[in-house]
Amino acid sequence: MEDSYSQREIALAVGISHQSVGRYLRRINDASISLADALALDDDALEELLERGTPGPSPESFAPIDLASVDRELNSKHPPTRAVLWDEYKRDHPDEQCYSYSQFNAEILAMNARGGVTGDLTHHSDRGVQYLSIAYWKALRDAGSLHLSGRTMPSVRA
Repeated sequence: MEDSYSQREIALAVGISHQSVGRYLRRINDASISLADALALDDDALEELLERGTPGPSPESFAPIDLASVDRELNSKHPPTRAVLWDEYKRDHPDEQCYSYSQFNAEILAMNARGGVTGDLTHHSDRGVQYLSIAYWKALRDAGSLHLSGRTMPSVRA
């Protein structure tokens, strides 16, 4: 089974990078289990196997983005660029961990997709294995969440 498809073919099929596929296959190999046994694991056990190690930073560790202000600025008569808004965000939070430019833009896109400011800010960890989980997709769909990984959400039936 392991030799049937290249890492790039697997990556394309599941919507993650080929580097992530390689990292996951190494972790399976390091755990001394076969790929078939790994694929037979339930979602929680597979995630534990593939994502072991230190977790990423929590959303609370990032400086909050004032989305209401960003929305106002972007809808003004002469809106600034997103780069200018991001620079202002970083300047306003000199002693805090700030979102990267791409994360900042992702939040603006999510705000626009929601039709404006909702007051909530969601951190997207970009971990990867969660995108392989049908349960994860169902939870996203049921919550009405926007998928921000750059891939199209697969069709998931209830």
